[in-house]
Amino acid sequence: MRKYKKGGGAMKRVPARRSYITDIFERPFSFLREFERSFSEALENLDMENVVWTPNIDLIEKEDRYEVYVEIPGVSKDDIKINVKDNTLVIHGERKKTYEQKEGDIVHYSSMWYGKFHTEIALPSDADVENIEAVYKNGILVVKIPKHEKSRAREIEIKMED
Repeated sequence: MRKYKKGGGAMKRVPARRSYITDIFERPFSFLREFERSFSEALENLDMENVVWTPNIDLIEKEDRYEVYVEIPGVSKDDIKINVKDNTLVIHGERKKTYEQKEGDIVHYSSMWYGKFHTEIALPSDADVENIEAVYKNGILVVKIPKHEKSRAREIEIKMED
């Protein structure tokens, strides 16, 4: 520390006041740690029994049908329901915990979703809702939605006129 002489006494240099912005640049992850701490506290107070989650989905269009792939590992086939209402495909069900948590057990980390899930997919006008099929294997639900025969693309032959 530098000493300054002024009137015979020693003076100390006053440190510059630090700002929140300076902290972010000097310690870039401190803001994220604070956010994570706040978010974790909010989740602890959340009633997880009543949270409805949405599974991951892939939507594929093929020439003659649409395919919906729904990722729901750990769900029993009997706990999945599929229906169509107002040209909307509705998939819902429940993933139950595979372990029992007793009072006094400490959960060190949890990122799996349990409880009810729900998703809705608006179907295009050419979807044949009367002939939808579903297959569930290895935690992936595949819903096949055929297209109406008359709405499928077809090539038109051009005739020659004399």
